[in-house]
Amino acid sequence: MKKVLVLLMALIVVVALVACNGNQSITTTGKDTTETTAAETTTATETTTATETTTAKETTTAKETTTATETTTATETTTVETTTTEEVTTTEEVTTTEEVTTTVEETTSAGTEDPLKDHIVAGWTFDKIENGVVKDISGNGNDAIVSGECFISKGTVVLGALGDHMLVKDSDDLDFSMTDSFTLSVRAQWNGEFPDNWACLINRGLMLSTKAFKYYGVWINSSNSIIQFGTSNEGQTGTANYAAVEADVGFHTYTIVQNAEEGTLNFYIDGQMYSTTTAKDFVTDEDLFIGYNGNNGDQGQWSGSIDEILIYDIAIVPEA
Repeated sequence: MKKVLVLLMALIVVVALVACNGNQSITTTGKDTTETTAAETTTATETTTATETTTAKETTTAKETTTATETTTATETTTVETTTTEEVTTTEEVTTTEEVTTTVEETTSAGTEDPLKDHIVAGWTFDKIENGVVKDISGNGNDAIVSGECFISKGTVVLGALGDHMLVKDSDDLDFSMTDSFTLSVRAQWNGEFPDNWACLINRGLMLSTKAFKYYGVWINSSNSIIQFGTSNEGQTGTANYAAVEADVGFHTYTIVQNAEEGTLNFYIDGQMYSTTTAKDFVTDEDLFIGYNGNNGDQGQWSGSIDEILIYDIAIVPEA
């Protein structure tokens, strides 16, 4: 027990001594401590400043980077917009052009159809000579057999030398009685020459050598150049000629129209009627001749061009 007390006393004395020594150190070094604190404060301030400067630099760098990125993006956007606009414009123009072309082609095709096509019983447009014939456009097989030196030029057949003509064999399609209506239309050009006798443009039924007079046709009188419409006399025992006008060298349309209901047979040039007579019987076994009479010793050679010949099974009054 006594030993414990002695130890406690000794411990108290040591603590008291240490406390006294500590107070003296604080008093002695008070100045130093203040200076140290100041130094530490200064150091802290400098450190803070350095940190702020670094932050400012980083901020500036970040802004520059952002600006560069925005500029690049703006440039790319402009390029894309320009390319898109050009492509759309080109596509629209091509589409519009194709639609207009299609419309024009359809209109033109519809406008060229002949409403009287089904009434053509024989016809020749003289676009070409093939294997010695000019095809019948009606589809009835009434082809025109070519003789002589006939040739095609600009959609017409040209005749002039003696013997130049075409022959269409006798056909029921070409027979018309007094009770039948029909129309014969011939577009041709005379060149002003008479190779021999009267110039015959077309003749169906006249054959002097056999005294066949059931006929119709068109001639130019070689003595006065007057265009003549020829047909049978009233008893159909001879010829009858109906004068029109003096011929010239232009293209003209010559039309013969028999109207069974009215009992008339009329002759027109370019739509103007020049003569009329009564309806006739044209049922015959004779061939149809284009470009000459077909009579022995009286060829009646046509000299010029023929553009088109159409024969219809109805009466059509031509327009002037």
